[in-house]
Amino acid sequence: MYSTPDEVRLTLAPLLPGDVLRDGPEGLPDEQIIDAIREADGKIDGYLAARYAVPVQPLSTGPDVYPAQVNAWSRDIAAYRLALTAHKLRPMDQNSPAALRYAAAMTDLTAVQKGVYVLSLPGVAAPEPSVGEVAVVPQPAVFDERDWGVHPELYRPGVMGGRGGW
Repeated sequence: MYSTPDEVRLTLAPLLPGDVLRDGPEGLPDEQIIDAIREADGKIDGYLAARYAVPVQPLSTGPDVYPAQVNAWSRDIAAYRLALTAHKLRPMDQNSPAALRYAAAMTDLTAVQKGVYVLSLPGVAAPEPSVGEVAVVPQPAVFDERDWGVHPELYRPGVMGGRGGW
């Protein structure tokens, strides 16, 4: 597991208001936290698998020490899942710290999956093309309409008077 129950408890403590958990994060059983960590780690592995060998191997500094960013994602996603469970039928504010940290983790993981965010982890080697084969190597887009301030709903090529029209 990329994080421990104690790390998740420490992450969860400031994220939940006192009225959500009667006994605070310390009252959550390890089994429930471990289940949330496993779900979080599975989600992380799903995003990393496109570019890296999964599961991520521990660092040489210790058997249960993982790269800081992977550990942080595991803690934040697991804490969010536990916060959802703790809220039960009450809706969770999407601007709550737990939701914001989850959203940030998912943004990072999406960037990793697309190759925009590069981790210092062993990668998945792409197969080498043999002689006479063509290799297509996808690269991230350099520019798109957002870089130029063009909004798709305003850009109507070919329409008289519209941007790009004549």
